[in-house]
Amino acid sequence: IFKFIYVCPITLLFIIIIFFTPFTLSCNIKKNNNLEQNSIDINKEKNATEEKNTDTIANETLSKISDNNDDSNNNSDTNSTTNVGITADTTIQEYKNFDQKQILLEFGKILETSSLDAILKYIEENYKISSPETLSIMLEELEKTQKKYKENYMWSLFEENKQEILLDTFQSEEDFTFENIDKIKDINLKGEIEKIFRSGYKFVNLEGAYYPIIDFEKYKKYSPYLTKEYNEYLNIKATESNKIYSRDAGLMVSWDELAQRMINSQNYLVNYQEKNPPEANFRRNEIARLFVGYFSAYLYGQNNTPTRDYYTNKVYEDVIKSYKKTMFYYPDIKAVIILKDYYSVLEKNNFILSDKILNSIINYVERLYKEYDIDPNILFE
Repeated sequence: IFKFIYVCPITLLFIIIIFFTPFTLSCNIKKNNNLEQNSIDINKEKNATEEKNTDTIANETLSKISDNNDDSNNNSDTNSTTNVGITADTTIQEYKNFDQKQILLEFGKILETSSLDAILKYIEENYKISSPETLSIMLEELEKTQKKYKENYMWSLFEENKQEILLDTFQSEEDFTFENIDKIKDINLKGEIEKIFRSGYKFVNLEGAYYPIIDFEKYKKYSPYLTKEYNEYLNIKATESNKIYSRDAGLMVSWDELAQRMINSQNYLVNYQEKNPPEANFRRNEIARLFVGYFSAYLYGQNNTPTRDYYTNKVYEDVIKSYKKTMFYYPDIKAVIILKDYYSVLEKNNFILSDKILNSIINYVERLYKEYDIDPNILFE
């Protein structure tokens, strides 16, 4: 767990992007009123009171989906199935017989409790009768709530000797599964771990300690009932949660795999560009964070997996081959055009990564922000 001292925006930004994984956990838990407020953050209706009630929550949320749901109710099955992600059989269309506003009204009441158990139970009971848009809203709010609780669970696991027990019990992440929780002899700790698993998390070992992260693979059970956009989002997030790309200052994937993750995330950003305020672009911001991390690591590497030999500063051959492959297969992608410019500079210097070139990497990252209209502040959220 690291705590940073603000020096200057570019220096701090560069350190965060390059040296830390997307799962680096902050030592500063923001104990402000935002943690106690409802996780839905959408504009108030003109006649809304200062205190939101469940009707307001439902009405505001429904504004996101009303047009699509009206079309689904009025048009043919052929038109309505175009929003479905993976399958499009008649059972998927069951939602047309149910009042989506009422589903969201009840969901709003559940959200007010901020109970993960209640949210998960409600989604499980209603996902088959929810439209793709309604289900997308509920899953996004679930993820926001999970993000809020993640740090609370993390800090709890650092109390007393809980980490020592977990490390003694589970020698690897592969062994630390829900099916193996009976190995935990401490009854209270076992109950706590079971609750975390059932709340949609899994565990990763970072620098000699176990941390909970959201298990996006579990979300995929809802794929047939979701939009194409949400399925692409889940695929990117699940790929990362299944195998995080960086930990303990080292890459956990090959250079080619890192490049592919970069391409997949940029495709999402390009295909689903939003012009709404940042607070309305939760999923886009989540993917943008991964995209910037993938791109930065691809150019710079990690402390324990550098792109060059530390003694000679010569860029490794496998890195050069990966760059060439990416430029060959994706020549017109804006991120790859930036990579080409970086590659050209390296080539002219006989692939010696000098201090001057090394220090210039932040400039390529800043170009990435501008090309994809990414707000650097999202990295601090």
